[in-house]
Amino acid sequence: MNKEIKVGIIGVVGLVFFYLGSNFLKGIDFFSPINRYYAVYENVDGLIVANPIIVKTDSSNQFEPIIDDLKSVVKKVLPYYKDGPWNKNLWINGWVNYTKEGQYIEIHNHSVHENSYLSGTLSLTDRDDVITNFWIPIMSFSKEGGPLSFPSLVGRLLIFPSFVPHEVTKVSTGVRITIGFDLITDQAMTYFRKNSNDPKDPLSRAVKL
Repeated sequence: MNKEIKVGIIGVVGLVFFYLGSNFLKGIDFFSPINRYYAVYENVDGLIVANPIIVKTDSSNQFEPIIDDLKSVVKKVLPYYKDGPWNKNLWINGWVNYTKEGQYIEIHNHSVHENSYLSGTLSLTDRDDVITNFWIPIMSFSKEGGPLSFPSLVGRLLIFPSFVPHEVTKVSTGVRITIGFDLITDQAMTYFRKNSNDPKDPLSRAVKL
């Protein structure tokens, strides 16, 4: 074996040991199995590099305290509405709205259906410059009526009929964070299970109130 081949072999072996050693110092153990998980998200608005991703598992759900608090608050508010079958056997489905600088939420409603009930939003940030406008049917058609407007204040809970159109004005600086939710009747859940039961539908993640 000539000198060139020996030098080449020594060089390759040296590079391998250098690679393994540098990765070992980073905490990567090549002798232990490594599981890699990949996820595809349809919507990553508000997600930036280094944001933590919290995955719900059977053994740990870091959102449970928030869900429990939200359910508790909603239960306290419901008695102020007309008591009846609508307030019994309800389900709740929630999500987080993370609105960054320059973003806004266009006018929309949550549900227009015979079993539509109530929706709500709970503000987690103080943004008195960011306004939620509710366009009340018929009344808001006139300039005098206009929208019913509320600034985003920490702890402010707004509950409204799911069919009412509403929008959120642009965030000028910083962020606006809220928890949005829908209250769903037992009749609506029964209709969903019979006619769709799509696991990708937001109703599939609803839980008993």
